[in-house]
Order: sequence, then C-alpha cells, then structure tokens
Amino acid sequence: MKSVQTRFGKLAYIGQLTGKPVIIAVHGLGGAADYFQALRPYLTQYDVLAFNLLGTPPSTAAKDDIYTVESAAASLWAAIDVLAIKTPLILMGHSLGGSVVTAMLAQRAAQVQSLILISTSTSGQYIHLNPLLKLLGYPLISPVLQNIMKLAKRHLTYSPFLDPAKVAEPSFLVEPMIQKNRRVIKQELTLFARYTTAVPMAQRLSLYSKVPVLVIFGDHDELATDQGRLNDQRHYSKLPQVTFVTVPQASHLVLVEKPAAVSALVNKFLGNAAPMKK
Repeated sequence: MKSVQTRFGKLAYIGQLTGKPVIIAVHGLGGAADYFQALRPYLTQYDVLAFNLLGTPPSTAAKDDIYTVESAAASLWAAIDVLAIKTPLILMGHSLGGSVVTAMLAQRAAQVQSLILISTSTSGQYIHLNPLLKLLGYPLISPVLQNIMKLAKRHLTYSPFLDPAKVAEPSFLVEPMIQKNRRVIKQELTLFARYTTAVPMAQRLSLYSKVPVLVIFGDHDELATDQGRLNDQRHYSKLPQVTFVTVPQASHLVLVEKPAAVSALVNKFLGNAAPMKK
C-alpha cells in the first residue's frame, strides 16, 4: 500500500491518480481499503483511492484520546490536501464509512461532487452487532479472540455479514480486526453511536441536499436489519436528491458479494448525476 503523511498521522491507501475523476472510498467498522478492491475493475473510468482509516494498519493510530467520525473525516481531507487533489470528489463510504464521508461533506461541501453510501444506516436503533465484536475492546479477552479469529476466519467473522460461498477467498475480510490494537477497536465500536448522538438526524439528512446522493443496501443485510433498512428508506425517500436502491440476494457486505451490480449502479448514478449548485 501507498501512504501519505498528514498532521493526524500516516494514512495508507490503494489506488493511483491518473487524471480521471477521483472516488475517495472509506471503509466501515472492522474494515479496510481492500473491501473496495472488487469494485475497481468495474470503475475503470475513475481513479479510486481507498483509504485505511487511522488505527487500521498500516495507517497509524489516531493521536487523539477520543477518535471521532469528524476527526476521521478531517484526516482524510488532510490526506487529500497533501496529494494535491483539486478536482471535485466523489465520496464513497461503506457502513460506518458512510458517516465519515457525510462528515467530510459537512466540512467541505464545495469540494464534493456526489456522495455514495453503501449499507449506511441513518440510526443505530435497529443495528444488530455481533456481541463478540464488543469483547475485542477488553484487555484480556481481545488477544484471545483475535487468535481464535486467525484459526476460524470463515466461521466467526463473515456471518451474518455475508455468505462466504459468494466470495472466492474472503479471508481478507477479517484481517483488519486481527491486526488492530484493542484501544482502536474499542473506539471504533462507539464511533457511530457517538456521531449520531452528537449530530441529530435532521442535521445529517439536510447535508444530502448539497449534492446528488446514491444509497445502496443489500436486501439480506442482517447487521442493518430489515426493519432498519426500511426505516432508512422512509427517511431517504423524503429527499428528492437521494436515489435509494436495494440489491437482491446481498448482505451488509454487498460491495464484496455483488461488485458488478454495485458498480453498475454507481456508474449509472454518476452518469446521470448532474452537479448541483453550491
């Protein structure tokens, strides 16, 4: 992976700048830049830069004692500044990464062309998180669980996030959680709750009036849950600038399971998304 040094620390990323329109891709809780690799062959008309957030090796840990969605967003803008990217950006976030790119939009709307949210919930009310993940934040339990995850990657990590039979070699999905520091995991586990508590839903949704927005969910997303997805759809349907799409037979990791379908939606959206007045 390449890396860029910022005032927040080192941020690792995959991809390169060749002069095409730029997509900045941001992973979610427990994820990494590799989650977007399956999309890249279908998005050849774009320069896709997928970042490892601070705390996700080989990116450095966040310097702040309290890591927030807003500071994650600011660190990405700092990386973009160092890379001297001047063109309007397409921001893509998966799960928690969708909250990060939403915060990026709040910080610098003038530099954003459009927003793509994949499996990003509007509220934590209906989210069903595996209780085992919470144990990764505890000092004595964390190393034991991480060792178990190394030995039983397929069984412990993927369900209920995706059907491993749909992915040729899904072991890369668990690597970030094995590599991360316990303190980082503990911070990450509360990021979404802290962000949605600090920034009211009405304020977050109002940001989506600034640019065209594509929202993608899998119809078998057991983390967001059916009730949560339908609740999100109700909220998003009130916003005329938001396009909401459900991918059939796909889970929370729809971008890994159905990269061709997700990329087709992205390409169609970006082809039709007219720039909005700032």
